[in-house]
Amino acid sequence: MHIVETGLTLLTQASVPREYWPYAFAAAVYLINRMPTPVLSMESPFQKLFGSKPNYERLRVFGCLCFPWLRPYTPNKLEERSRRCVFLGYSLTQTAYLCFDVEHKRLYTSRHVVFGEASFPFSNPTSQNSLPTVTFEQSSSPLVTPILSSSSVLPSRLSSPCTVLHQQQPPVTTPNSPHSSQPTTSPAPLSPRRSTTTDFQVPQVRSSSPLSSSSSSLNSEPTAPNENGPEPEAQSPLIGPLPNPTHEAFIGPLPNPNRNPTNEIEPTPAPHPKPVEPTTTTTTPNQTTVSDASHQPTAPQQNQHNMKTRAKNNIKKPNTKFSLTATLPNRSPSEPTNVTQALKDKKWRFAMSDEFDAQQRNHTWDLVPHESQHLVGCKWVFKLNPVIKSTTIRLVLDVAVKKDWEIKQLDVNNAFLQGTLTEEVYMAQPSGFIDKDRPTHVCRLRKAIYGLKQAPRAWYMELKQHLFNIGFVNSLSDASLFIYCHGTTFVYVLVYVDDIIVTGSDKSSIDAVLTSLAERFSIKDPTDLHYFLGIEATRTKQGLHLMQRKYIKDLLAKHNMADAKPVLTPLPTSPKLTLHGGTKLNDASEYRSVVGSLQYLAFTRPDIAYAVNRLSQLMHQPTEDRWQAAKRVLRYLAGTSTHGIFLDTTSPLNLHAFSDADWAGDSDDYVSTNAYVIYLGKNPISWSSKKQRGVARSSTESEYRAVANPASEVKWLCSLLSELHIRLPVRPSIFCDNIGATYLCANPVFHSRMKHIAIDYHFVRNMIQSGALRVSHVSTRDQLADALTKPLSRAHFQSARFKIGVLPLSKSSIFKTFIKSSPSSVVFPLSGNVFPLGYYSVLMQIGSPPKAFQFDIDTGSDLTWVQCDAPCSGCTLPPNLQYKPKGNIIPCSNPICTALHWPNKPHCPNPQEQCDYEVKYADQGSSMGALVTDQFPLKLVNGSFMQPPVAFGCGYDQSYPSAHPPPATAGVLGLGRGKIGLLTQLVSAGLTRNVVGHCLSSKGGGFLFFGDNLVPSIGVAWTPLLSQDNHYTTGPADLLFNGKPTGLKGLKLIFDTGSSYTYFNSKAYHTIVNLIGNDLKVSPLKVAKEDKTLPICWKGAKPFKSVLEVKNFFKTITINFTNGRRNTQLYLAPELYLIVSKTGNVCLGLLNGSEVGLQNSNVIGDISMQGLMMIYDNEKQQLGWVSSDCNKLPKT
Repeated sequence: MHIVETGLTLLTQASVPREYWPYAFAAAVYLINRMPTPVLSMESPFQKLFGSKPNYERLRVFGCLCFPWLRPYTPNKLEERSRRCVFLGYSLTQTAYLCFDVEHKRLYTSRHVVFGEASFPFSNPTSQNSLPTVTFEQSSSPLVTPILSSSSVLPSRLSSPCTVLHQQQPPVTTPNSPHSSQPTTSPAPLSPRRSTTTDFQVPQVRSSSPLSSSSSSLNSEPTAPNENGPEPEAQSPLIGPLPNPTHEAFIGPLPNPNRNPTNEIEPTPAPHPKPVEPTTTTTTPNQTTVSDASHQPTAPQQNQHNMKTRAKNNIKKPNTKFSLTATLPNRSPSEPTNVTQALKDKKWRFAMSDEFDAQQRNHTWDLVPHESQHLVGCKWVFKLNPVIKSTTIRLVLDVAVKKDWEIKQLDVNNAFLQGTLTEEVYMAQPSGFIDKDRPTHVCRLRKAIYGLKQAPRAWYMELKQHLFNIGFVNSLSDASLFIYCHGTTFVYVLVYVDDIIVTGSDKSSIDAVLTSLAERFSIKDPTDLHYFLGIEATRTKQGLHLMQRKYIKDLLAKHNMADAKPVLTPLPTSPKLTLHGGTKLNDASEYRSVVGSLQYLAFTRPDIAYAVNRLSQLMHQPTEDRWQAAKRVLRYLAGTSTHGIFLDTTSPLNLHAFSDADWAGDSDDYVSTNAYVIYLGKNPISWSSKKQRGVARSSTESEYRAVANPASEVKWLCSLLSELHIRLPVRPSIFCDNIGATYLCANPVFHSRMKHIAIDYHFVRNMIQSGALRVSHVSTRDQLADALTKPLSRAHFQSARFKIGVLPLSKSSIFKTFIKSSPSSVVFPLSGNVFPLGYYSVLMQIGSPPKAFQFDIDTGSDLTWVQCDAPCSGCTLPPNLQYKPKGNIIPCSNPICTALHWPNKPHCPNPQEQCDYEVKYADQGSSMGALVTDQFPLKLVNGSFMQPPVAFGCGYDQSYPSAHPPPATAGVLGLGRGKIGLLTQLVSAGLTRNVVGHCLSSKGGGFLFFGDNLVPSIGVAWTPLLSQDNHYTTGPADLLFNGKPTGLKGLKLIFDTGSSYTYFNSKAYHTIVNLIGNDLKVSPLKVAKEDKTLPICWKGAKPFKSVLEVKNFFKTITINFTNGRRNTQLYLAPELYLIVSKTGNVCLGLLNGSEVGLQNSNVIGDISMQGLMMIYDNEKQQLGWVSSDCNKLPKT
């Protein structure tokens, strides 16, 4: 009842209508939470919750007059800078006020407001919740209008003012009238929410003959219309009820920049109605005869009840008969299923004729009498191109790319007609081409033909014999590979049916082979490799990208999923697919067709290998849930159609593999799934995911069995490379993340408990002992085959996909880089100092083409933001340029928006709205903006150049209440531990480790780095991080002065580069100041009260130039961390807590955090981290430091 009574009091005191009770009650709750109460010992609930007293200076009188600042959001300088509004409370999501525009029915959210607390707009008698009653007089015009009685009451919300019709006025235009104007809005790339407007009504239509605004219009009888001209407009005093206050930050439609957003819409002038001849019937002003009604046009009848209907709100129900639509898949040219269908299509008729003519030219058959020979049926085969996958193709292409060889592709016309049969075969004449003179004859085949069992082998033998004749030999490892070697000249011919790839070290030798094939067979003109076996090949100087985009699009169109909503992973982590349960599909053919198509798609997509493996195990009994899982894979492919493998030219020729197993991961039979990925250098060339043959009794046994599969594949690849005359510089390696399996591979002693896997054991052991293989241990986080053994979470899967080498076809992210199989590091030079600048900054590039922006580095903040090119009244503009978003604004529905607002949900009345934020800093400053995404070009220390997409803030309003000026940078580089942090996003992309560090020089500058490549292996002092804290918080720690205890224990410290100085809580601060003061009593230093650089400064006989001149007068402060296995000390020498001011005095850089709102927090700022390499290791949850030379960049 306390809230209700307070809310009603606020309404009554300001004469605010009861329709606004949600705002009054919200304001009541806001005030009650900040009022001292005896229940809490005269403290407020706000103070109990947050530990600080509320700010009473921003409280205002509810319902009073206010003027919000609207200038930044008006389209031009001629618009109003503010409007007369009513104060309706406080924003629940921003540090701002709610101001309601009575005239235009809009609610503004603004932090810059001027109040007139002695004036209450609703207390005006003309602003009560009442309406004039209106009647219409009978004019001399034959136009008859309906009459409203004096007791009629209009609805509480008006979409347009009422209009009196009289003789010479045009008809009234309504929102539904063809003469009315419709509101137009133009989308803006960014909607600032510092002063947010919200529309609550449809735009009003201004009539050409409005009502009078005199006071008599409020009476029951209206005044007579003015016949000499239009009357003044009557302003309706009614204010409709507003939405719930939880939506006060909703961004409504943006106004057209070419007009005033608050003006009403002017209708186009309507023509005067055509006069109608009057009748002899007369009527009184309040009645109309039936005769008149039947002969005279009448205005549409308006219902007068208070119910809100669709018609009153201009909402029309669509006519369902016009809603029947059919969605047709975007299919590729269909293939006929019989001769009748083919003969109906002109193109297929021509194709059939061409095929028949080719048979005739090739003398494929002879027509002979039918003598009861066994006939082979003749069937037209309507197919476009055959396809196949092969590890050999990837290997040969990889070798050719590394050696920069020319790669040609060609197609043999009527390949099966080239083969010669060795036995007699008879065939019926083809349908549609029967010889009219000899209709009963049959065809005795001389050459092979499509569909004949002997045809593939006959063609292969014909091609093989020809290649043998010109000097090729057949590979023993792959029968489809032919190798020519003469001295240092190599040519490889890879064949599948009638599609052939030719590559080699010498261009003239390649041309000679192509000429020889053209002379012997009918081939299409050879071209550079671009589309082979359904695979799109794009070659640049950096390498060759292989993808199956067209195949994916055709597959999606075939199953009517071309417009499917993409997902980020092929399979969900839960629930898992099982053999039992689920509704059986009536028709399993489509499921089996999809899975069969996916198997070929794995040619360039190892990321779907596990999904295809799992779906293939369930083909015998497809169910509804399995069909949904198959469709999910298609949806994943819809969003990654341009992904594929990238064969890099700079990759070395060394062979290594990653082997992994998901022990007992199948809940149906508990059989493990093993997988491997094999690389030639950095390029994946072979991969597999399949179930093991039996149940493993331990994870070591499962992992050991898994090693045998890549070992066999590696042995075959070594044989193939040997035939290609490729010598490996080092022996192949297999990386396994199970330490027991790794030791078991190299252990020469046979264990009796491993008898049941003796075959695998002896195979792997013999390869290791012969020196042909090496098995090494790798950490689980570096296990690249993990994504092929089980479903992974979104972040883990995307990171694993990148590490495997599945990348999109992107000129910015692929063709300007080469890929490493493991993350690397990034190093940036820093500029700035503690004093007088007050911050350290880094120059980073954003966008494509990239533009450089200066960022203030801040390990105490998660969000990275840059000053946006948007109207801003509280911003400090950067010295160079501002960031301009290009339609890359992140909507509220994006998961990254939820991560930004964690643990609170984002304020999203509409999921398609932009994701807004407000960041508050410890110095009471804040930043508001919207999330965008763009590329961050990075050059890794391994030489790679990447441009990953990163989400960051586009700031459009900042506030700096602190006495210190804001940094003269374009924004803040958030290096915190949150999900929205820049480092976290780079880690998710697989670019670097979750480690960040910096080295701040006392002389100015330094360097910043991501990743662990620069972390020293020895000499680093480590202390654990508190995992429950989002900041880099350590502790507990004791404070020592000059090596002696101070009695200060259990301190928790935050390491924050966003703070120039070090802050302690009130007790620790005064203790240190007293100890320093006692030491200085016998020194020549005196307190310099006139120096306001910092709270405490000392002066000497002459100005100081360096802290080193007074170092002997001060003692070292030691922070002793006691939460590790052993104590770790951070020593703050005098130069790490003192500065020299501009006047030559020495000042204490240790400040009282309680005076700036930090309460009991202790913050280690830039001053105390100078000359140290600070390492924030989020993977091991520890913070470290080591003395370092920060004046120069490390060698990488």
